[in-house]
Amino acid sequence: MVTHSTLRPLRDMPESLVGYLHLTSALLALISGAVVLGMRKGTRAHIRAGRSYLACMIAVNISALAIYRITGEFGAFHALALISLGSVLAGFLVARYGGHGWIFGHAFIMLWSYVGIVAATVSEAATHLLHWPSSVGVVGASVAVFVAGGLLIHTRGARAASSIAGIRNPSESDGVSQAAGD
Repeated sequence: MVTHSTLRPLRDMPESLVGYLHLTSALLALISGAVVLGMRKGTRAHIRAGRSYLACMIAVNISALAIYRITGEFGAFHALALISLGSVLAGFLVARYGGHGWIFGHAFIMLWSYVGIVAATVSEAATHLLHWPSSVGVVGASVAVFVAGGLLIHTRGARAASSIAGIRNPSESDGVSQAAGD
């Protein structure tokens, strides 16, 4: 049953064009990123879905830079938006222009980018829908997502990128050790 208190978090969302653009592009980034993760890599469909993810992430981060509702000034979330924007653009440029170990660099950058948008989503849900205190909702939820995502990336990411690159043993490539931070 939907009650007045159930709808309160939705009413508290920023009611502006920028707020709705931010929310919509974030949801589309989550969906398009999940599609990219689930599909065969290197195909035209992968490239198209990846470009959709890129466009959504650019919109998410640029709109985040225009939201000042929390503190009224440039803050930590704006800095994180700049880092996210830089990483997603770096992941695109690595794939676009190649270079030694580019598959590993692209894979790791984009995987971490997706972990970032999932962490932001979980922290938003924790604070706005579950009404957790910011310290738990933002910091705790984000740390949990980054730890879980990091474990998945560093245990499965190198293996997946290696299979795409046609390398049997990930340690055979300098790109793997550089991308994995070894």
